[in-house]
Amino acid sequence: MDPNDGNGVAEDALPPPSHVPEVVEQVLEPVKSSIEVINNGDDVCLSQRKYCIDLISEFGLLGCKPSKTPIDYNLNLDNDFCKGVPLENVIGYQKLVGKLIYLTLTRPDIAYSVQILSQFMHDPYETHLKLAMRVLMYLKGSPGKGILFKGNSSLSLSAYVDSDWAKHVTARKSVFGYCLFLGGSPIAWKSKKQSTISRSSAKAEFRALASVTCEIIWVLIMDELGIKNQVPVKVYCDSKAALQIAANPVFHEKTKHFEIDLFFVREKINLGVIKTIKIKSEHNVADIFTKGLTVTQHYTLSKQLGLFDIFSQLS
Repeated sequence: MDPNDGNGVAEDALPPPSHVPEVVEQVLEPVKSSIEVINNGDDVCLSQRKYCIDLISEFGLLGCKPSKTPIDYNLNLDNDFCKGVPLENVIGYQKLVGKLIYLTLTRPDIAYSVQILSQFMHDPYETHLKLAMRVLMYLKGSPGKGILFKGNSSLSLSAYVDSDWAKHVTARKSVFGYCLFLGGSPIAWKSKKQSTISRSSAKAEFRALASVTCEIIWVLIMDELGIKNQVPVKVYCDSKAALQIAANPVFHEKTKHFEIDLFFVREKINLGVIKTIKIKSEHNVADIFTKGLTVTQHYTLSKQLGLFDIFSQLS
């Protein structure tokens, strides 16, 4: 098995399909837990360790071999992924995915996988539950990971944005993701399938750029954070074409159908609210929200996200 192929667990390590409905039926009551706030000197760590361990225990995976990634490298949601035996216990699957969604409050590294699972809430197959088991086995490797806020960090804002063009094979819609940082800590992130079809990768990237710009504006108007004057906000993007469209003041027919996004982003650039910066794809942390990565890529970007396992330090 190639350690860089993103497949950190053998196929036979997953629960057999015949036992899948029985396992899901165990998850009927919500896990009572909350976000743990741990002080570490001047730093504060937000974690859901107990919640995560309880969830893994519900499915009898505490003794399993951890997976190195939450999803296979470049997994495509084509028609073959939705073939097989439909799940009988749909409600159990929905509750499981709902709990994973709650877990993304402190674990942005599983946001893309959970976004995929949530697309099949009403018609799940055994393949979807296997993917959910894969996420739990990934969490088993470091259930104590969380978001670390450093006491000596600045209040500067920055954002990373990316999209994977026409990722959804059946509908040919793109997946976009972004992450907003306060100092070196993530405070807002998203992984989502775009609602409209983009006819080029540049347009998909630009729509993602408009989405993160909206998020930045919402954060800037929050007086409690005390960051009103922290502009322009640096927005890192790996699409040269999207950045050229944002900088070009000329409108023409090829950009007319997403003209509103163009006016919006260019206005914020001219007002000095944001500043777009080109970044190499391998350094774009937003990649973790748009596609399955190799083991090395996932580890590097998770570290760049600022995730920290304080419990490993305490032990």
